Amino acid sequence: MLPDFIKEILSSPIFLVFVILALGRVMGNLNIFNISIGPAAALVFSVAFGILLSFASDKGWYTFNSSFESQMNFLSSLGSSLFISVVGINTGYGLVGSFRKKHIFFLFVGIVMTLSSFFLMKLIDIADSDIDSSLLLGIFCGSVTSTPALSAACEAVSDNTFMVPVGYSISYLPAVIFTVMFVQLVFGKGREQKIGVYAPKFRKKEREKNSDLILQIALSAFIGVILGEISFPGTEFSIGSSGGFLAAGVLVGGFSGIFLRKKQYDFFEGASFRRLGLELFFIGQGLVSGGYFIGAIEWKSIFYGIILTIVPMIVGYIFTHILASKDKVDSACVLAGGMTSSPAIAVLQQRSENLDLTAYTSAYFGALVAAVLCVTI
Repeated sequence: MLPDFIKEILSSPIFLVFVILALGRVMGNLNIFNISIGPAAALVFSVAFGILLSFASDKGWYTFNSSFESQMNFLSSLGSSLFISVVGINTGYGLVGSFRKKHIFFLFVGIVMTLSSFFLMKLIDIADSDIDSSLLLGIFCGSVTSTPALSAACEAVSDNTFMVPVGYSISYLPAVIFTVMFVQLVFGKGREQKIGVYAPKFRKKEREKNSDLILQIALSAFIGVILGEISFPGTEFSIGSSGGFLAAGVLVGGFSGIFLRKKQYDFFEGASFRRLGLELFFIGQGLVSGGYFIGAIEWKSIFYGIILTIVPMIVGYIFTHILASKDKVDSACVLAGGMTSSPAIAVLQQRSENLDLTAYTSAYFGALVAAVLCVTI
């Protein structure tokens, strides 16, 4: 039996959230062989805590608060709205600031990469009747490292919703490692000539105008909730809150970019908000789903996740480097974007300071929208 004061501490969601946030930041900032898992460390610890609390509950050592699951659902919804809104705002800035014909192709490649993984996932679902469909959908979201897709999937799935984040946690870490390794292999030695760097060089007034990112996030969330509730004429289909936040964020970011006359763009602007939102979402989902993790993990689940990660990267490489004859630097950036992988682009930035991040953001946006729509529809 656990002492009463320990039970009281563990039953406090605030205590659990901040402990996991702290541990996640420490682990997420570790860089081993140029690989770090970043915010996903919060998912690792939240699932681990969920497993421990579930075990303690089964032994009669600990009793879950009756409102615990609803509190965690609220936390994950809050984190999701924050994260997706910032991603949308950043993307809106980028599309307004530097959109050219080649970026349409990069956006297209991002869409194709996501669709290739999604259709392969559907084939696996048909071939393997024993695997839980909700688990497999989560594996797909993790294999393309798409948290907005995970959020949309949790919202869209009606049966065994808890299995979606379990599948995501199974495939996410291998996906990060394989993506980082693959893009570095494609990148090779880079290229000698310098290319344009799309980094922010704001005047003081522009910085002041853009400093209130919270206002833009709040506006995106407000509009996103409304958009997510609107059904298409003659159907019951809607894009859901995740799709609404993303669409609203792109609109708000685009209009802000036009209003601020912002010609250059930094994808990592608002990174602290984006990371915090992602961590809160992971914690809310991980603590609830952790108790189901041990019973769900199988070698074939890990194998499916790896396949769903490698295939879209091969498809993306064929389109960019072989068919379109793009150089290895652009190809690597597009692959990182098509996998919506921040760790991958961060590693490439460490290898070269002269990256055209719009190749990454264009593919990122295409893959993001495609993943959210696939799991929603």
